[in-house]
Amino acid sequence: MEIKNPVAAQMVIQLFRKNELKEINMISSNYVSVLKTIKKSGLPVQRALVYYATKSDFRQSLFIIISKLFWPVTKKIIIHRASKSGVQWINLNKDLATKKFIRRLKKLKFKVTVWVVNQPRYIKKLQSYGVDAIMSDYPDRL
Repeated sequence: MEIKNPVAAQMVIQLFRKNELKEINMISSNYVSVLKTIKKSGLPVQRALVYYATKSDFRQSLFIIISKLFWPVTKKIIIHRASKSGVQWINLNKDLATKKFIRRLKKLKFKVTVWVVNQPRYIKKLQSYGVDAIMSDYPDRL
């Protein structure tokens, strides 16, 4: 489950405690505050930092361009946000999933998911990098 609004975190916790969210085993968000709240709640779920989702394709493209222009800083920000929020997983946009960075995240004991990957060639490439999971619109390609 991805929480895209910080206000929703408390509602998710309440629903989980009422046993209405039995099938949820991971909660992800790009909000550090949400991830800290989930951790503090003691819910028995894995937590993942999503880096980074915006509300439109244009904004997402612009974000990726800026992230790549400032790649050394971007990597530090991702690691800092993940460490600060106490997550086990980092869900990376496919455009930020380099072999070297994935290896660094794995050395830091983070599990890595890459999203959204639909091309079979790129799926194989990411698998060779050692990612733990891949999100795709075509799960049969995995």
